[in-house]
Amino acid sequence: MLVESTIEVANQIDQQALRSIEALHHISVMVSLYTMDGVVLMQNPSAVRCYGDTLQPHRSTENIFLRHFADQNVGKKAIEAIHLGKVCIIETQVLTAKGVRWHEMNIRCIPDPVMGHPIILVSEQDITKQQTALEERQRVEEELRWKEALLRAMTDTSLLAFYVVDNRTDKILYFNHRFCEIWGIEHLEAQMRLAQLKNNDIIPDCITKVANLPAFDESCKPLQSEENRCTIEDEIVFVDGRTIRRFSNQIRDIQDRYFGRLYIFEDISGRKQLETALRESEQLYRSVIK
Repeated sequence: MLVESTIEVANQIDQQALRSIEALHHISVMVSLYTMDGVVLMQNPSAVRCYGDTLQPHRSTENIFLRHFADQNVGKKAIEAIHLGKVCIIETQVLTAKGVRWHEMNIRCIPDPVMGHPIILVSEQDITKQQTALEERQRVEEELRWKEALLRAMTDTSLLAFYVVDNRTDKILYFNHRFCEIWGIEHLEAQMRLAQLKNNDIIPDCITKVANLPAFDESCKPLQSEENRCTIEDEIVFVDGRTIRRFSNQIRDIQDRYFGRLYIFEDISGRKQLETALRESEQLYRSVIK
């Protein structure tokens, strides 16, 4: 009769429950059950490997649940939340057999299927790699923001005019105020900063300043192509008598990907006037000597 009873009970066990139990033994997600005081009731193999805890609730009343947290205040807040009927989903540091790791934890209160009173269900997975990658990305982004702020501070106070354009899209990628000053387009600066204008939108206002427009136009044509890697350095004479030095080069990353073309303009009119004055003085001196 004892054998028959055992077989009958085994046949009555829900097959789905058996499959769920078996699945818990093989999944990588760590699943644990605790009393509301944090004593371990059940851990699947992944959780045991992670924390190295032993199932000895009758010998210890230590709050194992809280002991897992690097900051136990995080665990205490989670318990407060589930007491209010909430599901607590957090990303936090935990103390594992391999040291401090980042885990994503799903913590909730459920009825004990054996005794019926509330217990803590925790499912968690290691997200240390993802968290490390996120922290590295944040560090790089912060470094880029710092470099951008430094570059902007340098260019905004520079006497050089900077202008960057992507010839593939005609999009203005960067410019400083000095660029607008040299080309006399301060009235367009606000729209340019709002990305409301493209390169071709500002050209009509710029070319009115150039003395020799055909020559200037010819010098610009080769620079429009992404395939043209040439670096140029020349001088542009304006109709008002100013002389502007122009330098231009492509911007490419270490993988040789094209981002745009950089232009640097410098007003060298004072230098040119000084050179002219020196030449005239030299000619006058030579004529007197003769």
